[in-house]
Amino acid sequence: MSRFRRVLFLLLILVLTLAACVPASPTPAYPAPTLFIQPRDGRTPLLRLLASARARVALTMYLFTDATMRRALEDAARRGVDVRVLLEGEPYGGGESNHRTARALRRAGVHVRFTSRAFRYTHEKSLIVDDRVGVIMTMNFTSSSFTRNREYGVVVRDPLAVAEMRAVFDADWAHVAPHLPSRPRLVWSPINARATILALIGRARTHLDLEEPDLRDREVVDALVRAARRGVRVRLIRPTPRAGEEEEAANVRRLLRAGGRVRYMDTPRVHAKVILVDDRQALIGSMNLT
Repeated sequence: MSRFRRVLFLLLILVLTLAACVPASPTPAYPAPTLFIQPRDGRTPLLRLLASARARVALTMYLFTDATMRRALEDAARRGVDVRVLLEGEPYGGGESNHRTARALRRAGVHVRFTSRAFRYTHEKSLIVDDRVGVIMTMNFTSSSFTRNREYGVVVRDPLAVAEMRAVFDADWAHVAPHLPSRPRLVWSPINARATILALIGRARTHLDLEEPDLRDREVVDALVRAARRGVRVRLIRPTPRAGEEEEAANVRRLLRAGGRVRYMDTPRVHAKVILVDDRQALIGSMNLT
């Protein structure tokens, strides 16, 4: 080997040795998401978060009638926190309750806007505190959500997920389309929700467990039926179908014929929207299967 080649070889070894000695950049360690469950945990997790707010609070809510949660937002505004609330102006069954809440919040210095009519409903239930904590909920801010319903909330501190929540909130506040990454970290309807839910169901190998108040979307029902037929244990907990819910009852019968299992639960009443896949993945949010 020539002297030049020997030197080059030694330099290469040196570079590789130094590279091996450089510690890898540590992966940021953020607290794992935490879960709260209703009616067990009540308002306490949310009240604590709102009491901790120092700079900004952003809330998107479909129905808002709970006086305790309203006062927590008002208290934050009075101590100088920038509190912004997006409300659905025309929820199913009438929106006067949201308008009453909006008037009370505005009197206390909370900034309130009604959501864009570009959507049939803004059904989202989310909270962002100081751009560092996000809460994704199945529940409305109503008394029944905290005392009589089966609901879930997920508290996330992943900065990328929280930033994504804030980007969508700011866009919805301005009534413009959000700028999201090509592969969003979260599941947004109507952007990527259907595809994500169908993919989750399609990936199930052993079991699917769902708590859902509605079962009306044909594509989702078809996917659940296919999963049951290929041997996946499919279990659904939902409220008892009411009079006039013939479509719901027919879809339940389809799932049962395919080998799925269904259990009705009205106390607490299922308002949660949860899909568990093979005990490895969970989707929790505000989207009904409609």
